[in-house]
Amino acid sequence: MKINTERKNKVRGVIAAFAVLGLTMTACSSNSSQSSPPAPTSTGITSGILQFGLVQPNSGTQPVVDFFNSAKKSLDISMYEFDSTFSALVDPLKAARQRGVAVRILISPTRLNPDNTPQVSPQNAADVQAFNAMGFQAELASQKEFAWYHQKSVVADAGQTDARALIADFNFASDYFDQTPSQYDANQEGTRGMAVIDNDKQDVATIARTFNEDWPPHKKWTGSDRPDLVWAPSGPKYNPKGNSIQVFTDMLNKATSTIDAYVQVFNYETTSLMLEPLLNATKRGVKVRFITNKGGLSKAGLLPQLQAAGIQMVMAPQSIGDSSKYLYIHTKSVIVDQGKSDQVLFVGSENPFLNDSLNLERELGVLVHDGSAITQALDVFNRDFSVSQPYSNS
Repeated sequence: MKINTERKNKVRGVIAAFAVLGLTMTACSSNSSQSSPPAPTSTGITSGILQFGLVQPNSGTQPVVDFFNSAKKSLDISMYEFDSTFSALVDPLKAARQRGVAVRILISPTRLNPDNTPQVSPQNAADVQAFNAMGFQAELASQKEFAWYHQKSVVADAGQTDARALIADFNFASDYFDQTPSQYDANQEGTRGMAVIDNDKQDVATIARTFNEDWPPHKKWTGSDRPDLVWAPSGPKYNPKGNSIQVFTDMLNKATSTIDAYVQVFNYETTSLMLEPLLNATKRGVKVRFITNKGGLSKAGLLPQLQAAGIQMVMAPQSIGDSSKYLYIHTKSVIVDQGKSDQVLFVGSENPFLNDSLNLERELGVLVHDGSAITQALDVFNRDFSVSQPYSNS
């Protein structure tokens, strides 16, 4: 299993499964007394709708394979990490190429140092070389433009009437899909992650255009006016800027009843840009719940502020397959004002509570307003919250 250096060299990730193109998927069995999240009732994509579906580690690689298999003309893949030896996904791409589908793969030139700074990744460079040897078009994204190329998406059949995009928070490597014990912690088994499918024509066109502009040689980004797409980088040196800082600030400032957030990790070095809006929300009476990882809130001085604000914090929810083990939280999903008319779900690669993610990295997420989709995500969150441990830095 490859070491993933995405966050503090210990992150393991997954894909969220989804219902698309009439696929049928079966959730894995569980030895836990808690049931797995329910399957979505929809089995397809309605034009212009963002659809949330199943959640890993319940469904494995098959939903991604089916998405690849649905492509007729092209697949444009944006990944922080894509393991070129991961045959479960590479073989379907080879099959797609053989039937005439053009496959392009854009990967981050950097990964995360132990000191939380970017370092050039020989592994990613080797994967690009391997993909090109297989006959794909593969490139490293611009190291000059982005501290990390952290976007995780796939566009199928760009420019066609049925073009669609998978927008996710996971990478393409074996340790993002399996339920085997982690090599870093024998008590960790599986990782929580999510994805949506977007087939809104203007959304997909914007994602496809951005891919082309990020494809070397890098072109100046022409920006995005799509209200449901969440882009980074949003830092002061970028023009045009992404909207991620504004989106997350608005989400927290406008919350009136609840904020339910998966928090992979809070900011490492400095105060998170979202800490003040978060604490202000609690002062308005907003109920806040966090599901995080062991050590996810360990930044000096952070935990007392969150505790004083009355935020409910838990960590390490039980694994799906073995109640004696726990899931790693890799998803960054946030649900605001559940059950209200203006409720919203965020799913994507941005970590709202990491400044570098918002300021310096190429990221893509999406806002979902559909009530049934939000209910599905909330069911997963409630399950995980109910089988977690109280948070502690000890």
